[in-house]
Amino acid sequence: MNFEPSTDSESSIRYAKFQNMNWPILKDMYWGPDDPKCLASGEVVSLKSPWSDKWIINCDYDHIREDINGSKDKGKYDPSHIIRSFDLSVNHAMVFELLACWPITNTMHKAKGAHACNKHFTLNDCQKRIYVLRSKKNYDLFCKNYGFNFPEYDKVIKWLSDFDYPPIGELYEKNCL
Repeated sequence: MNFEPSTDSESSIRYAKFQNMNWPILKDMYWGPDDPKCLASGEVVSLKSPWSDKWIINCDYDHIREDINGSKDKGKYDPSHIIRSFDLSVNHAMVFELLACWPITNTMHKAKGAHACNKHFTLNDCQKRIYVLRSKKNYDLFCKNYGFNFPEYDKVIKWLSDFDYPPIGELYEKNCL
């Protein structure tokens, strides 16, 4: 898959550059060998535009842990800003924050937000986990392939499954810095 700028503007060119640079990490982390689909509804999230023949990703990267006050794990930037503005191959802490997100359609994002108004939403509430969180084997292989020295799989699962734990960035700081 090759993303192309939608216009000749500097920001569109930059966005396409980072999307192409970061796509292998995102694809391996969120979907592994599977086709890119919304992990809540199963809808396809990568498609070619029928008007321009360019690849489009139609999903929101949404933090998993959420309540009425919003995301528990959001750092300085929104996930979409991280993906389109930073080289993930050298920004390991940002990749670790993205582990606390799941790719869902905008419609599912709104529905999840409405649900989170009534109760805390954690990894236990996800219809389907991101690929690397489905098994220790997937997680360890992902970390090895990209040279990430992340906290142990069991710690990450425990952290994302309990809303009362601090933001996920604290787990990274305690174990990786």
